[in-house]
Order: sequence, then C-alpha cells, then structure tokens
Amino acid sequence: MTLESRFYAITVIIYRVLVANLLFILASLPLVTVGASLSGMIAVLQDTEDQKYWSVFWRAFRMSFWYSLPPVFFSVMSALFIHQFLGSVGKESLLMWGVRMLFTSFLICYNLNLYVLQAKLHTKHFYQLFRLSFVFTAVTLMKTVLFPIGALLLLYVSLRFLGGIIIVFFCSTLMMIYLKLIDSSVSRLI
Repeated sequence: MTLESRFYAITVIIYRVLVANLLFILASLPLVTVGASLSGMIAVLQDTEDQKYWSVFWRAFRMSFWYSLPPVFFSVMSALFIHQFLGSVGKESLLMWGVRMLFTSFLICYNLNLYVLQAKLHTKHFYQLFRLSFVFTAVTLMKTVLFPIGALLLLYVSLRFLGGIIIVFFCSTLMMIYLKLIDSSVSRLI
C-alpha cells in the first residue's frame, strides 16, 4: 500500500476531522472562545498540506480570538432570536412554517459564513465582515438552504442509533461538508 492510496487519504481525512473536532470541543469549553475555536477548526479542515494540526489550530485560534468576539456576540443573539422565533409557533399554515424554516436556515448559514469569511479574509473591519457575510449568504443560499435542516436530522438519527460517541466527529464533519458546499463561491470571492 502506497502513501498515495485511497485508504491512506481517507484515514488522513478521518484523523484530521477527529483532531479538529476534539480541539474544537476542548477550546470551546469557555463559551466565549467558540468563535476562535471555530476559526481554528476551519483552518485545520482547510489546510491540507500541514500535518501539524495542533499548531495550525492554535495559530488560527490566537490570531482570531479578539476579532471573533463580536461575531460570537452576534451568534449568541441569533441563537436567542431563533429560540424565541421557533418557540412562538401557534396554528400556522404550511407556507408560514416554510418561511420560518427558510429564515432560520438563512440565519444559521449567515453565522457560519461570518467565521468562514473571517478565517479566509483575516479582516478586522466588522461592518465589512457582517455586510459581506450577508451578501455571501444570500448568494449561496440556494446551495446551503437545506444544510442546517439536514444537519439537525443527521444529528437526531445519529444520536438515536450511535449514541453520544457521534459527537466526536459531528461538528467538524458538518463543517467540512459545509466548506465543500461553499468552496467555489469563497474562491471566487477572494
């Protein structure tokens, strides 16, 4: 078996996903560091040349810590809004339910795009980051609209059949899929 074989490539990807997720969970224990941890996870998942995942993660974490605090605050406010928005369900039509799910999906993708674009562009201008993320999310919405819904369904089914062990792979696997979905759009943006 050579180092260029498919088996080796797949095991490297699995290892990268596992390390990225474990570092993400470890670094996110103080909740204010979720944004910087997400930036570190994005760096590990996108950097295919460097095999030193630990140093790639912590370098990205340190570079983005202070600049990730405003997006973290916005993400917390978005999560509270989504909780209130989805919790206020009364008797509604199927169309209104669809609009609610579309808006929730947009807001989740917008928050993910904040961190992806911040990691790619290394911008310190928050107004530009928020504006660019909004436009980017609107442009890529047709590709990513079902991603949050599918991710929640996948989590539900995985937890039901595989138990808590799936959490070790879950966040970084979903982020890797999401990055693949928007990769061409991000490349055109940069």
